[in-house]
Amino acid sequence: MRPVHMTAQQSAVLSQRRAAAPADSVWVAASAGTGKTTVLTQRFLRLLLAGCAAERLLCLTFTKAAAAEMANRIAEHLALWAAMEELDLAKALESLLGRAPSDQERDLARSLFARVLDTPGGLRIMTIHAFCQSLLRRFPLEAGIAPHFQLLDERGSEELLAEARDAMLQEAGDEEGLDLARALAVVSSRVNEQDFAELIAGLIRARGRIVKLIEREGDLAKLIAITRVAVGLRSEEDERSICAAGVAEGAFDRAALRRAAQALARGSEKTDQPRGAVIATWLDAGPTERIDTLDDYAGAFLTKEGELLKRPATKAVTALLPEASEILAAEGQRVIELLARRRAARIAESTSALLTLGAEMIGRYTALKENHVALDYEDLVLAARRLLETPGIAP
Repeated sequence: MRPVHMTAQQSAVLSQRRAAAPADSVWVAASAGTGKTTVLTQRFLRLLLAGCAAERLLCLTFTKAAAAEMANRIAEHLALWAAMEELDLAKALESLLGRAPSDQERDLARSLFARVLDTPGGLRIMTIHAFCQSLLRRFPLEAGIAPHFQLLDERGSEELLAEARDAMLQEAGDEEGLDLARALAVVSSRVNEQDFAELIAGLIRARGRIVKLIEREGDLAKLIAITRVAVGLRSEEDERSICAAGVAEGAFDRAALRRAAQALARGSEKTDQPRGAVIATWLDAGPTERIDTLDDYAGAFLTKEGELLKRPATKAVTALLPEASEILAAEGQRVIELLARRRAARIAESTSALLTLGAEMIGRYTALKENHVALDYEDLVLAARRLLETPGIAP
């Protein structure tokens, strides 16, 4: 038998048909305009044809426009099925199902339009936030929220966030010794004003996970301690102490590096001599200056990407000092490890600062919302998720 070759369009149709199969749990990922809405529409229709009651189906989308598009497409199909000639209906159903429809399926298809019209409240095709809001309106006490809560739109949420942020910044500025002030100093030293605002907004969006992490570990201090362990730091270590230990006498082979620097000084003017000068200057500097010039020093051994130089010494240098390449490679590897530990300390410090600011912002923002008896969109999702995990609650 000759192999059957399908066109790209035929393959896409088969893939969409498999994704629309009502008996399977399916995850569809595709770029815009490739037929995701078509697949969802087909899946919804096939569920109806499989006998599922319209009131038992729930279709959630991200936008109101997508929800309206879905509802319109489904209504259009059902209206056409109700009025089609028998042959046309059979072809339409065969295209949807991938097989000839049964007599029962044809009869059901004709009646679905009227059944959907009689469904209390109509088809439940809505945005995620609309579904969450409807659920919380029905079970506010079970969700632990005020029955008369107000929904904050994006503008209202931004106003409360700005109020919480300004109050936090004011307190941090007034009390320079607080952990909050130190955290703010760390973050503001590493990002500009615009990035800072985006970071705070990101922390608020991730507040559900942050709160869960804090609750799981017991408190913020324990969570911060765990993040330090995760990057390989001991409790007493920080960036300064790591660098101080890495540049202290005895941490490097001074005598060998001095010989290598002297050999480099007699090598190539373009490559060897500049690197030899950097090494010699660093060796002659005090501990504080060595820390401050550590990145320049690393450039004598490493590429811009942080990897060991393939040729740490030219032939002229190795002729003067045969072990020069080994000395430079060994120090380069030590510097790589030192820089990695410095990065870990910076990550830990930044993470600690962000968690401190995030916890403070979340607390202030939450208090403001409670004063206004309001929920934002993220609150809707979090509260609905908790509610759906409650026994006996069904949408």
